[in-house]
Amino acid sequence: MSVTSDLARLSLTIDRANELLLTDQIKMVDVGGGVNRPSNAMVMANLSTLLGGAMPYTSVELGLAGTIDGTNFSVLSEETDEYVVVYRNQNGEPLEVDRYPNNQAVKNISSIIKQFSAETVDPEFLVVTDPEGAKLASVTNRALYTLLLQIASTPGPTVIGDGEGAVDFYSDADRTIVGPLQVQHTQQPGVFFTDAEGAQLLESSSSEVAPVSPFVDGLMFAPVIATSDVREAKLYVQNILSHRELEDAVVGSFASTSAPYVSTGRALLVSASKMGATATLTLRSKADPSSRRITSVAMKHVPVQNPAINKTILFIGDSIGNRQGVQFLKQYLAELGINATFIGTLETSNNPALANDTSGPLAESREGWETGDFTYAVTDRVSAVPLGGEADYLALSKADRWPKNPFLRASTGSDAADIICNGYVFDPAFYQARFGLSTPDIVLNMLGTNNVRDRTEAAIYDSVMLDDTLMHKQIRSAWPAAKIIRSFPGTALTAGRNMVWTSHYRHLVLAMKQSAAALNYSGLTVAPVWAMTDPENGYSFAAGTPGADGFLDESWSDDVHPIGAARHSLAVALAPFVAAAALNLI
Repeated sequence: MSVTSDLARLSLTIDRANELLLTDQIKMVDVGGGVNRPSNAMVMANLSTLLGGAMPYTSVELGLAGTIDGTNFSVLSEETDEYVVVYRNQNGEPLEVDRYPNNQAVKNISSIIKQFSAETVDPEFLVVTDPEGAKLASVTNRALYTLLLQIASTPGPTVIGDGEGAVDFYSDADRTIVGPLQVQHTQQPGVFFTDAEGAQLLESSSSEVAPVSPFVDGLMFAPVIATSDVREAKLYVQNILSHRELEDAVVGSFASTSAPYVSTGRALLVSASKMGATATLTLRSKADPSSRRITSVAMKHVPVQNPAINKTILFIGDSIGNRQGVQFLKQYLAELGINATFIGTLETSNNPALANDTSGPLAESREGWETGDFTYAVTDRVSAVPLGGEADYLALSKADRWPKNPFLRASTGSDAADIICNGYVFDPAFYQARFGLSTPDIVLNMLGTNNVRDRTEAAIYDSVMLDDTLMHKQIRSAWPAAKIIRSFPGTALTAGRNMVWTSHYRHLVLAMKQSAAALNYSGLTVAPVWAMTDPENGYSFAAGTPGADGFLDESWSDDVHPIGAARHSLAVALAPFVAAAALNLI
């Protein structure tokens, strides 16, 4: 090639480079050989379009000045919940494209979503039923439920057990239970090994430790007892102690203040007809003969009514009431001459092996419920029966009715804040009217077993205190003349139940008593039924092969639900209190 041609090609290359890099035109440039490249102006325009909203301006005017036609720019928003507003430069005029929230707006929305999720009833997406439509099992986003087992994701402790608290595995901040093995922190130095009843077997520390007072953490009793001469009544000392494992360290006695009647031992015989109007309950520490706990007890003798009198009763309870509890109470009230008509929207069971049986009396005794399910302080298990949906609700199977709360109505502006829970009100008058029920003469509140299951040691007192106060205020408001009896079923004596007896049940009793004292209603009685049922007998055990001595080596397989004689005994202990209320003795 000649110098002239080389110079010509160089000049063409320089011209194309200048056009590519220096021109202000947004276009593609032919750089030779059929190859086109975007001019620098086109590259910058494209980049401006892509990034126009990324670097916000302080005003729309500055945004228009800093961009070219067809590109976007953003301006800091003046709204409290926004970050920027995105505009497009359209022929020199701002065209709003979008708005973006700031961090606070995102946090607010997240909080609302979490609150809504927490307050929304967990929907079932799989249900297993028998041929008659009775629910056998269900799966939700949070839990697996069967008739005998619940595995659920909930705050606080981790639990594997049945719907009423019989525990195979339990773990919280204070203790862990795996079958018969339990690990628990104490305030005493050293490591202690105990048997199933809490008796110390071995201590790792050689230092001597002062014995624990059997009265530590207070006592669990309410000082009124109703009895009849039809059935024998007893007080069980271990069920009065907050630490049942310390029973061997105590001598209990019960004595009349006006008659030659006294009972001493672990199971104290009590009889209002023999002891008169008042008696004295005394507990003495064996380790310190001068250490006693003494309380005066009002005794109420219930004579058999002849002819029988009619009374209408509303029983509010859980599975222990459902599983023959109401049926047996009706039976033993009849012995006392009380012809009881039970009201409610859910049939109880009179079949010892079938919770969903519907041959028992009506009640509101619902499997798995605690106090907060009735007040709607707890929202993860139940839903309200919608207004106008009464007939549809009553047409459901028993298994489908038990998770629906017939007492709830939506709150209104006229409702006091202390009776509203998560937008709903526990309203017995509304309940009575919507289902056309008779006015009850007596209302029994036998809840608490499932508060022990679901509430932490730190929370159970407050939950029961608030729920009891709300429920009893609303019951009194709806039915001023109705008598209210508050109690709960006792539980078996095992190492696991002893632990929750100390950690939970004592707080349950204290809350019940203090709520009743604060309300100070005549006719509201806390009945110590838990102290009048034998914790040693009447619970189920697994079938097995006896040893050479003919005995099974077993503990209770379900230490929560009484069976057989224990179911009868609970009703026998409760019936005189109900009869005493019917006769205006309490």
